[in-house]
Amino acid sequence: MLFRSGDLYVVVNVKEHEIFKREGDNIICEVPVGMAQAALGCEIDVPTLDGTVRLKIPAGTQPGKVFSLKHKGIISLSTGRRGEELIIISVHIPKKLSTKQTELLEEFASISGDDVAHPSKNLFSRVKGIFE
Repeated sequence: MLFRSGDLYVVVNVKEHEIFKREGDNIICEVPVGMAQAALGCEIDVPTLDGTVRLKIPAGTQPGKVFSLKHKGIISLSTGRRGEELIIISVHIPKKLSTKQTELLEEFASISGDDVAHPSKNLFSRVKGIFE
C-alpha cells in the first residue's frame, strides 16, 4: 500500500454516559427529587465528574429548574477553563399511593382549592352538560 502526504482524518465515537450528557464544555445531569422534597426544600447529593457534592434545593422548586455548578464541567482544550455542570431537577410523582398518602394529598388539595375529581368524571360531566 502506498501512502501519500495529505490530510489525516480521525473519527472519534464517544459512548453515551448513563448519568451525564455533554454540551460543549458543559455537563448536564438530570436529578430526580420527590414532590415533598421539591415543595418543602431539601439538600441532596448530586454526582459530578469529581465525585458527589451537596446541593441545596429551595422550597417551591419546580420541575425543570436548572442549577449550575461552576467549574464542574469539561476542561476546554482551547482556553483551559472548565465548563459548568447543569443540574436539571425532575420531580418524581409516585404511581401508587398508600391510603394515608392519598388522604393527606386530598386534604392538601382541598386546602389549596385544587379540584382533584377524577378526570373521567369531569369529562363525563362536561359532555353531559353539552347535551343539556
